[in-house]
Amino acid sequence: MNHEQAKEILSAYRPGTDDERDPVFAEALELARRDPELAAWLKDQQAFDAAVRRRLVAVRVAPELLDEIRAGVSRRYRAVYRRREFLTALAACLVLLLTVAGVWWYRQSQRPTTQFAACRRDMVQFLHQFPRLDLETENLAQARQWLADTHHLRQVQIPAGLQRFPTIGCRTIEWRGRSLALVCFVVDGEIVHFILIPRSSIPDGPQTSEPQFARVNGTTTAAWSRGDLTYLVLTKASEKFLRERM
Repeated sequence: MNHEQAKEILSAYRPGTDDERDPVFAEALELARRDPELAAWLKDQQAFDAAVRRRLVAVRVAPELLDEIRAGVSRRYRAVYRRREFLTALAACLVLLLTVAGVWWYRQSQRPTTQFAACRRDMVQFLHQFPRLDLETENLAQARQWLADTHHLRQVQIPAGLQRFPTIGCRTIEWRGRSLALVCFVVDGEIVHFILIPRSSIPDGPQTSEPQFARVNGTTTAAWSRGDLTYLVLTKASEKFLRERM
């Protein structure tokens, strides 16, 4: 340890404290005892520190000043606390607002944009469980007769593939004041619902005569229009399965 290093260490030395037992201070003090110049500097340093301590002890702080200091600290603490509460409440409001906006956007994005899309969605939901039938029959000819007698539908173009399979029965579905006709088929172990919709009832249906396939809430759908009717087919089977059997 040299002269400058000892001076730097001794500038932090506090007599009468644990510093006296610290090996680093002990080595610096030993050097000061052997170095007259360093010893004189340390004596002046300690005298200055003692004078500062005496002056600080002699200063008496007015009680009202202490009260003002305490009150100021208290006010600052309350202000910080209120600001923290405000920011917390603001963050909670923003989270709630974003959640509401997200739910609204999701519902808007899921809302059908046309009458036909709404009808298709509702039919998927309605036929999630097999419905009660107005006529139970395995005979397609009887199903055709029911369509003619009940809905005055005599020129129904049922896909040739579906005609190879037995029916289960028929029923009328009321949807928003419109009467739709349903014929249910059993196709290789899967249920296929065949729905007939008058185009005058829902004019914004598909404008093509070729089936348009879509997946709606876990159900495969196919839709097309021919003549005065829109046809809608629903099944829980895959699109590939339905395409191959229509």
